[in-house]
Formats: sequence, structure tokens, C-alpha cells
Amino acid sequence: MNQCNVCDCDFDIEAEGGIDGHFGILPVSFCPTCYACMCDMADQASFREWEGLTDEEIALVCSECAASAHNWNDISFARAIEAKLKEKNT
Repeated sequence: MNQCNVCDCDFDIEAEGGIDGHFGILPVSFCPTCYACMCDMADQASFREWEGLTDEEIALVCSECAASAHNWNDISFARAIEAKLKEKNT
């Protein structure tokens, strides 16, 4: 008999299904219902389509970099683009 780490129910892997294993060094067990829910969540997260920047958004980042008080270079421009992409995709 196993105990689910999510809902605390007791379940029999052989009779009911579920999964038993490790996250790194931590032992875990998931009943069939919790395991199915986690798989669904992971599938949904992977379906989100990544969004790039429009030409207007890139132009705005360029003008913000140019107008900034500090000396900007390729690295600071790349970091500004990276920050804008993270903002849009999280």
C-alpha cells in the first residue's frame, strides 16, 4: 500500500495504478487521480505558444535603450530584449 504525497489517500499501485519514484533524492508516490492531474497540467503548460516581439515592441526597446542615461552596448540591448520577451511570455 502506498500513500499519495498530494491527497494523502492510500492506494495500491498494482491494483489501481499511480506512480512511485523519486524527485531527485526525495521519494514520492502519486495516486492515479493525482498523477493524471499532474500529467494534464504538464501537457497544458507545454502547449502554450511562445510569443515573439512585434516590430513596434522592438523599436520601443531600441528607443528606450537610446534614451537611457547609461552607455548601452550590444549586451545591454540584448538584456533589454530578453526582459521584454520574459515579460510577454510569463
